[in-house]
Amino acid sequence: MGYLERSEPCTGESFTNLELKDLDFSGMVFDEVAFDRCDFTASDLDQCVFNGCTFHEAIFDQCSLSETLFRSCVLTQASLAGANLDSTSFSSTDLSSSIFNDAIVEDALFQDSDLSGAKFNVKQFLRVIFQDVVATNMEIGEVDIEKSVFYEMDMSTVQIQSHLFSQVVLIGCDLHGLDLSNRRFVSCQFTDAKMDECNLQGSDLVQSVFSNTSLSHANLDMAKGALTLFAQAKASNATFRHAIFDRSIWTEAMLEGANFSKTSLTYTSFTRAQCQGAIYDDCALNFSNFDYADLRKASFKGAQFEHTSLHATLTSDPLLAGKRGVAKKDEQLLRAELHSISTTA
Repeated sequence: MGYLERSEPCTGESFTNLELKDLDFSGMVFDEVAFDRCDFTASDLDQCVFNGCTFHEAIFDQCSLSETLFRSCVLTQASLAGANLDSTSFSSTDLSSSIFNDAIVEDALFQDSDLSGAKFNVKQFLRVIFQDVVATNMEIGEVDIEKSVFYEMDMSTVQIQSHLFSQVVLIGCDLHGLDLSNRRFVSCQFTDAKMDECNLQGSDLVQSVFSNTSLSHANLDMAKGALTLFAQAKASNATFRHAIFDRSIWTEAMLEGANFSKTSLTYTSFTRAQCQGAIYDDCALNFSNFDYADLRKASFKGAQFEHTSLHATLTSDPLLAGKRGVAKKDEQLLRAELHSISTTA
């Protein structure tokens, strides 16, 4: 390959079935070149640009691919075992059934690409971005996922074995039905995600965000969710039993039929939440706020109240507001609010 010595762009060539081990390709540009079944083991491919190239069943084991760009390429059934993917970009590229075992994946970008059946049993998974990616039956091993972004992905068939998710953002992702029980999510964001019937039992969700997330029929029993945000979440018929959600926020959440039995909900806000038929039996509701919430047919058997606010709530239990520990109704504030509504109507 004279292109190596001359370091000039290579266009329209075919180098299939070649052994290209331990070579220095760094900084080279390849346009529409066929490398199918080539073996690049331990080669330096840093800062290379591959446009429209094919690498079907190619081997990149132990390769350095730092700052390398693959654009409109085919890497089906390729092996990247032990490769260094630092700041590597894959755009409009088919990576289906490829293997990344023991690779270091850091600051990498996968955009508008196919990762169906790909296996990420990697050593490091840090600051990785997935955007508009097909991930059918993709596998992620037990690696910690840190500071990474998953954007508008259907992850409902992804097999995730990771136990730690630290500052991970999953925006508009479909996670419905996934088993994510007994995991640790540190300051993660699930904004606009679909997590219906998801199993989060026993997981640590501290300081995570579930704004506008769909969680109907999800299982969050025994979860640790202090300081979590569920504003405008849709969690009808979800279960949060024997859990800890102190100082959490559920403003305008849809919680019809949700079950919070024996859960600690101190200093928690359910302002304007739809809680019809929700179960708060044996809950700790000290200093919590249900202002303007719809509590019709909600159950509070054995619940603990202390300075708990039920201002302007809708309730079918005439005795609820008079329970010990419930804050006294502020009649003056209520009249002022009603007057304000009548004058602006």
